[in-house]
Amino acid sequence: MDTSKITEAYKQIKTIKDAVQQTLTQPDANYNQEQLQVLLMQLNEVQDELFFIREEVFEGTKNYKQLHKESKEQEARIIHLKKSATQHNHQRSTHRATSWRCR
Repeated sequence: MDTSKITEAYKQIKTIKDAVQQTLTQPDANYNQEQLQVLLMQLNEVQDELFFIREEVFEGTKNYKQLHKESKEQEARIIHLKKSATQHNHQRSTHRATSWRCR
């Protein structure tokens, strides 16, 4: 999920919320104040939910980057071990002892 889209939606909701609040302060406007209050509460809830989602996405992205970094490090270790293993071979004696010999 693109966090910039969530951020943009969050900003748009804030703009709408500010406009509703400004409308509520105008005494001569022809509107139903109760309906605007309900709308304002709903916008607040949506805004809070978007903020929560954005934070979850941010944390998920951070965790993904950390896991990706660890995966690359692990991959590099495996490659190193495989290189080391090709430089050595082991032999078993008749008494089941294992010895390693460098090539």
